[in-house]
Formats: sequence, structure tokens, C-alpha cells
Amino acid sequence: MTTKNKFRLFAFIVGGLVLAASSYNLYRLWDQPLNAWTPKYLAPEIRGVGDHVEVYVAGEPMQKLLAEGRVAVTGPQGQVVVQPSSVTVRTNDYAEQRVERAPTAIVWAGAFGASLMLLALGLIVPLLGSVISSHGQLTQLHLLHEA
Repeated sequence: MTTKNKFRLFAFIVGGLVLAASSYNLYRLWDQPLNAWTPKYLAPEIRGVGDHVEVYVAGEPMQKLLAEGRVAVTGPQGQVVVQPSSVTVRTNDYAEQRVERAPTAIVWAGAFGASLMLLALGLIVPLLGSVISSHGQLTQLHLLHEA
């Protein structure tokens, strides 16, 4: 097997495999749904999200009402004052999750492009070889000419 054929085989096999893998991973990344809401068990207390969220009840800040003990829940045991530590907030992190996916998408897109070029090179090299061999003397003279 000649060197040209080895390169062509390498370009086809490696280019095809990396192209298939990167295509699949890009599709999987694109198709994966974003669960943008914080899970209930990870929801931070209302005190912890004060810089992101402000909740108002009857025109007053919820944190102030909780601290003063003015928020109550009525249940089977009667009315119970809500403690600030028992109030949690689920937030929508859609923008943050999209930003977290960007580096992975960039890497797979780069692998896709590189493997596509390698595969194309494997297809084009034989054509270039035939063009160069038909104009061999002209090409050799041009490349060997010293200025």
C-alpha cells in the first residue's frame, strides 16, 4: 500500500468516524431539553436569592414580612406563623444553562468542521494528484525555479 493510499484510507476512516461522533453529539446536545427550573430539593431559601428575586405581598417585601412574623399559614392545626427558613424559591436558570452548553457545542462543532475537511481532503487528494501528474513538468519547473 502506497503512502498516498494510506493517507486516503486514514482520511476516510478517521474523518468519517469523527464526523459521525460529532454529528451525533451535536444532535444530542441540541435535542436535550433544558430543565430550567431549580429542583424543589435544591431550591434556596428566600434570603439566599435576594439579589435575584424580590417578592412583594400587599405591596411590602416578603423578607420584611417574614422577619416581622406577619406571614401565616392556616392548616388543620390552626394558624401557624411562617419562619423565614421555611420559605424557598425555585428560579428559572434557562440563560445560565444555555451558557453552560456553549463550550461543549463549540468543541463538537470544531470537531465536525475538522473531520469534514479531513474527509473532503481524502476525496480531493486523488483528483489533485491526477492534475499535478498531467502538468508535472510545468509544476516541477515552477516549484524548482529560484528567483
